Amino acid sequence: MESSQELGHHTSPGNETAIRALVRLLKSTQDDNTRWSAAESLGSNGTGNETAIRILARSLRHSLSSVEAYQLMTTCAEKLPYPEFYQIFHTSR
Repeated sequence: MESSQELGHHTSPGNETAIRALVRLLKSTQDDNTRWSAAESLGSNGTGNETAIRILARSLRHSLSSVEAYQLMTTCAEKLPYPEFYQIFHTSR
């Protein structure tokens, strides 16, 4: 978890290298704490990168059991065109 927090906190928003690393981490780790840390960092650093925001929205849509998850999902909704967000949120995959 520490590496994802460090990666997210030591990069500027829109840093493509950090975004790619966070996306890989979010997709590959099974540790919930690491996934959550990567999701939070991706939400902060993914500004302007619709691919990163789509991946974040997909990873969160089945995990809306906390205020933080809802806040991140709201961030995704604000950064994507509504039809695209709606499709991501309502698809089964």
